[in-house]
Amino acid sequence: MLSFFKIWTIALYEMKTLLRSWFFRIFSLLAIGIIIFLDIFLFVTNRTASWSLRAIPSSIPYMNLLLLNVVQAIIGIFLASDFLKYDRKLDSTEVIYMRSMTNADYVLGKSLGVLSVLIILNILILAVSIVFNVFFTDVPVVSASYLYYPLLISIPTLIFIFGLSFFFMSLIYNQALTFILLLGYITSTIFFLGHKFHYLFDYMAYNVPMMYSGFIGFGNGYTLIVHRGIYLLLGIGFIFATVLLIKRLPQSKFMNRISILMVIVCSGGAFILGYHYISTIYSGRELRGQMSALNKRYAVEPRISITDCSLDLIHQGEEIEVRADIVVRNDTDSPLGSYIFSLNPGLEIQEILYRGKNHGFNRNLHILTVNPSNNLDPGLTDSLSIHYRGTINEEACYIDIDDEEREKSYTLFLYKIDKRYAFITPEYVLLTLENLWYPVAGIPYGSVYPEALKKDFVNFKLRVKTDDELMAISQGSQEKISSGEYIFKPESTLPKLSLSIGRYEKRTVTADDVEYNLFIKEGHDYFSEFFTEIDDQLPEIISELKQDFERKMKLDYPYKRFSLIEVPVQFFSHERFWSVGMETVQPEQALLSEKGIFLFSADFKRMKYWQSRGSRRGNITRTAEEIESDLFRGFVQRTFTSEFSSRRFSSFRRRFTSGGGISVRRILFGGLAPSFLPSYEIFPNYYSFAYHFSSDKHPIFNLALEHFLLSGLENRVSGRMRFMMGISDEEIANNALSKKNLSELLVDPDYRDIIYNILKIKVDYLFSLIKAELGEEEFEQFLFEYLADNSFKNLDVKDFLDAMWIEFGFELENYFDQWYHGEQLPAYI
Repeated sequence: MLSFFKIWTIALYEMKTLLRSWFFRIFSLLAIGIIIFLDIFLFVTNRTASWSLRAIPSSIPYMNLLLLNVVQAIIGIFLASDFLKYDRKLDSTEVIYMRSMTNADYVLGKSLGVLSVLIILNILILAVSIVFNVFFTDVPVVSASYLYYPLLISIPTLIFIFGLSFFFMSLIYNQALTFILLLGYITSTIFFLGHKFHYLFDYMAYNVPMMYSGFIGFGNGYTLIVHRGIYLLLGIGFIFATVLLIKRLPQSKFMNRISILMVIVCSGGAFILGYHYISTIYSGRELRGQMSALNKRYAVEPRISITDCSLDLIHQGEEIEVRADIVVRNDTDSPLGSYIFSLNPGLEIQEILYRGKNHGFNRNLHILTVNPSNNLDPGLTDSLSIHYRGTINEEACYIDIDDEEREKSYTLFLYKIDKRYAFITPEYVLLTLENLWYPVAGIPYGSVYPEALKKDFVNFKLRVKTDDELMAISQGSQEKISSGEYIFKPESTLPKLSLSIGRYEKRTVTADDVEYNLFIKEGHDYFSEFFTEIDDQLPEIISELKQDFERKMKLDYPYKRFSLIEVPVQFFSHERFWSVGMETVQPEQALLSEKGIFLFSADFKRMKYWQSRGSRRGNITRTAEEIESDLFRGFVQRTFTSEFSSRRFSSFRRRFTSGGGISVRRILFGGLAPSFLPSYEIFPNYYSFAYHFSSDKHPIFNLALEHFLLSGLENRVSGRMRFMMGISDEEIANNALSKKNLSELLVDPDYRDIIYNILKIKVDYLFSLIKAELGEEEFEQFLFEYLADNSFKNLDVKDFLDAMWIEFGFELENYFDQWYHGEQLPAYI
């Protein structure tokens, strides 16, 4: 039987031996010293303290333990594998061996001793993290992160590496060979296997997403526990296998049986968890493949249009319950005998009411088909109610994004961040159209790109019931009926609707009859202290910035409000070929990552330091109001209207945030750039959410017009930047256009990084031709008058071309086909 006294005695003896070891002392001092130096460099000095590292409170313990874990995983091999070598050659444990004990007592005692010493080191590193967190950063201490990170990062890693080292030493009886094998395993894990198979082989958790959000905690706690459980069980299994392999006096048969059972149970448990971990990934791939096939199948079916949608949503823990009252219209040329909708497959239909009675339906994954009692003739309307409940299956989001792109690491310096597309928790909810949280007509927009789909502009009404202490946020005017109950009524038709629920604080400023709202999580106000002098001037500054932007756009902001909403750092939005916008921007809204962690312009402390430093060097006297005004203007311009805020420079950003261009990376991101930058470009609110052109014959027209309007905001890349970048993206795009036509390039994933530049070249050519034929001023006057008269509706390209023919006698269609399918390079004569 196990003797806990003997185990503890052996553990104490091992701890004393290790603490007296100069190897361990030097290693510990070096580890602590290096981490302290790095913390000073990254978190203390204004010149190097990047906002991307300081914004999230859990970032300090996360980084420190991640660095320590990589080192202690390697050192653990030396410490663990010494136990047989020194026991036999130096008789270092003669006082232990002479006692009556089982192998289990001995091995468990040794493991506990080594583990305890390294846990003490982890506690010291956490203490260092708390000191820097409290005294040298402007973010609060999140106590949960100081508990979770050692449990999830350090302990599974240490137990696994100890067990593996014990097992190899007991099996091979050669410490040098054990070192070579295990160091080779660690090297292959870090450089080759760690990021494969969704980080399955990453026992150190170096690549595993573990960023801890102030909104939701870990992005995917269940998956994280499964992953770390695999290595915890494997480590325990290896330890008990070592018990069986140590050759000492005959052991207790009972303990041998227990050890064999533990090896089987732990190894089997690790295998089951690993299988579950991988099967979840492949089941998501299979689901998206099936949904994609359904989209192609139903793309040819006649499509009903939705004109009105009234949603009554109840938020209950990790589920939502919704009743959707929908008005549909037949905009096709023939009667419709079925209504096809899309709804997230994680939401279960409870009932469908048609003309006041329960009605049958067919459900195939996300496709919902309702057959009315009688065919709906062209131009007529009908109505029905859909009652459903459940949660969002995020594997059903972004089904047009390939698996390789989905599984790319979302990194920020050493931090790994989960990619989440929706949130439904007891404390927080975030839903966008991508989640299909309410029924949409036909298949999701963009599903069969580049084939064009219609976009419905819907009269939405939303009623939300949630916890009394939570605030709901959506488009339109907000009416609070009671605690936790809200009604939202947009003033105009919208192409999509979003919903946020959380513990929010609201700040409001009104300028030019537009209500500007800021919704931040309670306790996340780090910025007010930098704008104490310009409170009264904010409406004037905002109005000026808006007017400057609209002069370039030549379009007016079409809504009565704009809200900046703070969302969890894990919220991720993929880029699409068929739109310049991302899910981070919604009608009337921008969904800003937690504390603006990806925005160097949101680091007001650092920006103010550099401004003051520049003023001192230039011997310039500036008032507090001027400094604060420049800080605010810089944030707005760089975030919402600047060239660097949009995907126009996506390939540029990829180049200089993934290895090359160190000087540019430092300029833009303080030397610590994320693997991907979300866009908060406000442009979609001016065009993409207010207008849409559809056509079976000219599917790319709407995208071309988007890029034409967007090109008016661009500034050319300077010669100095051109020199730093080498061959330009425009030159790469020209090379691509010499090989394939535009219709081929748009669907080729090999050209994803330069697709904007390809479109830019082709769009510049097309509209330059139009302007040359019609006159620049005449064409732009016609275009913007046409848009002003046709806002918030789906437009037919043919109607636009007919209007152009009536106005100018110009047949654009003759040029458009050659522009889309021709392979010759654009040129001016």
